[in-house]
Amino acid sequence: MERKVCICTTDPALRQVLAGLLEGWRFSLQPEIVDGVLLLAEEGCCEAPPDQPVLWLGHSRYSSRDKLPLPLPIEELYTRLEHRFHRPPRRHMRLDIDLSARVCCRGGDYASNLTSLSDRGGRLRLPMELAREEELELEFSLAGRPMSLAASVIYSFQRPGAVTDGYDTGVLFARQVQEECEQLREFILGRYLARLRERLAPEVFSAGLAYFTLPPALQQFYGGSQMVN
Repeated sequence: MERKVCICTTDPALRQVLAGLLEGWRFSLQPEIVDGVLLLAEEGCCEAPPDQPVLWLGHSRYSSRDKLPLPLPIEELYTRLEHRFHRPPRRHMRLDIDLSARVCCRGGDYASNLTSLSDRGGRLRLPMELAREEELELEFSLAGRPMSLAASVIYSFQRPGAVTDGYDTGVLFARQVQEECEQLREFILGRYLARLRERLAPEVFSAGLAYFTLPPALQQFYGGSQMVN
């Protein structure tokens, strides 16, 4: 399914921050409202044609299937957009990445790379195929902090026409504690914000980010919501 979104806001800074986030999440931005394209719009900035799929960003605390209140967590925006395009919906923000890792399984220790990461799982590049529900131990460093997580395999296949040899292996993390989940979420969201800050003027980044709430560690580093409803 094509992930096409048209953004409409009264504040150019909000529009640029939304555009940067959506492009990072691999949505295709459309310059005009077109039939069948999801309209992501701030309330009061435009009229939605009849039968137009729309997700409103509202200035009250009321929330519904078609409305999110500002300020809002960035993860909530990601989840709500993913619900519009995927069945079953993705519930955890993920990050494309190239991160060295070690995998312990079948009595051996293997070099690997994490190519996708969420707070609940990831995708690995491994030299061999693993069975569904096979268990493994995964070790990697996250922003200088060592992580060691148990995981189980949900798929393993060799991608046709892949440039490098190996198997793409999806895993779900097991026996996580809350602190590990929070570290992963902060790292993933922090990567998206760092990329966004690189491409926007400082005043635009700051003004656009004021429409969002952030976890405490990222709030202290990047700023965040200054809105008052």
